[in-house]
This record gives sequence, structure tokens and C-alpha cells, in this order.
Amino acid sequence: MGKYQTLDQFLFNPFGMHNSNITKARELDVLYEKERDKIKLVAYTIVEDSYFFHVKIPSKSQKSDNVYHDVVIRFFTDNPELLKSTHIRDYYIQFFSNSPGFIYKYAVLYKKYDYLIEFLYDKLDPEYFDKLPKNIEKEMDLSFDKSIYYACRYLSERRFRVLNKVGIGIGRKLKPDVFFKGITDFKTVTLNTELRNLSKSSLKKLEKELKDHEEEKRKNDVHRKQPTKSSLSSHRVEKIVAKKSTSSHRSIVRKGARKSTKKSWYVNYLYIIK
Repeated sequence: MGKYQTLDQFLFNPFGMHNSNITKARELDVLYEKERDKIKLVAYTIVEDSYFFHVKIPSKSQKSDNVYHDVVIRFFTDNPELLKSTHIRDYYIQFFSNSPGFIYKYAVLYKKYDYLIEFLYDKLDPEYFDKLPKNIEKEMDLSFDKSIYYACRYLSERRFRVLNKVGIGIGRKLKPDVFFKGITDFKTVTLNTELRNLSKSSLKKLEKELKDHEEEKRKNDVHRKQPTKSSLSSHRVEKIVAKKSTSSHRSIVRKGARKSTKKSWYVNYLYIIK
């Protein structure tokens, strides 16, 4: 198993002597210090002599939505002496992450070189299960995304509490089937991301419509002619004049109506006499 690395070896020199990986790791160290408090070790399980740790890493792209990626680190060995040890700090490690950065860029390479946890093959996107990324370098150097490195850093910092065979101080111990069921498959991750983006776009559309409506109301209020004192005074005078005019007209109509009624009665009387 010479190709595998322990946790310390991986953090010091990821996948061997690749200067780009070492530089990348040092850059991530700076970012890790800012986000370490958001990382969570949620559970662990034991399958035969292998130890699996489930670490939640905050998403950078979905930070505002409090989204986390699932990372699993497996500790294993074929060394009989290490099997008798009280800790797993010298065990080899394998990886899994449902972070899009890992799935799209590295998952198929990890699988090719046996760095991917076999128990979690079914959590991958079938479209990227055996297809190499288009932008991969010809020499196919292995690398890692933020989620993988963060999880390893987190476990390393807690090695004396976590990487023990007895009395692991962080996380819940789960049965293997429950543990692996708690790892979200990449298809679900993708659908949830699309749903959140759809909700965001719908919300933005609604906010834009409301903003446009308020702007239209504001413009209408600005262009609407505001009454002045003089216009209000003239309006009152017009109402008074109109009221008097209407009253006089009604009086004339009533008098005229009475005269017209009397004349009509007199004509009818003469007609009867005749």
C-alpha cells in the first residue's frame, strides 16, 4: 500500500511531490483559519477495521443559505501491528465529498487511483463516474478541493480526541447503514441547489416588480398637480355660486309648475261647461 498516505503525510505533501498541491494547501490554510468554527464532525462508524468520519464543510458558493457539503474520510490499514494500536493516527486515508468542485474535477481520478471510498460510489453522479474532466492536465496530477482539505485539517487538529479506537470524543457513533444513509448523494445536492436558485430568482423577480410598482407610484405622485390656496378658494366660490344658481332655478321651476297646473285646470273646466 505504498501509494497511500497517512493524514499527516497528506497535509504536509498532498499526493506526493507536486508543488502545485503544496502551494494550494498553504493557500487553503489561510482560508481555513477563518472558517474552522463552522466545520462540524457529525458522526463516525466502524466497518470491520476501518473507521469512517462524516465531516460537514460550509459551502462557499451557497454561504448565504447555510449550505454544507458532506465529506467522509476513511482510516484503514493492512499492518497487523497498527491493528493492535490504540489509535488510528498512522492509518492510511481515503476520501469522498459531494462538493461540486470535487465531483466534477477529481472524483473520477480518485476512483481511478483508488483514493475514493468504495462504499460511497453510489453517491456520485453517474455522468461523471467514469468520465475524465475535459480540462484535466495530461499528466493527470491528483489534487483536492477545499472540502477535502478542510476535513483533513479539522481531524488532524483533534487527533488526540478523535483518532482513538476507544472513547472518541466528538461525533455520534452510528451503525454503518445509518451512517452511509446520512451522506447526501450528488443528485440530491444538485436538485437542492437548483431549487434554491429557482427560489432566489423568483424572489428577485418579485422584488423587482414591487420596486417598479413603487417607482411608478412615486412618479405619479410627483406629476400629479397639487392644489394651491388660491385654487382652493376659487373652488369654494364656484361651489357657492353654483349652489345659489341651482336654488334659484329650482324656485323658478316650482312657480312655473303651479301656474301651468292652474291654467290646465281652467281649460278643462270651460270644456266641461260647454
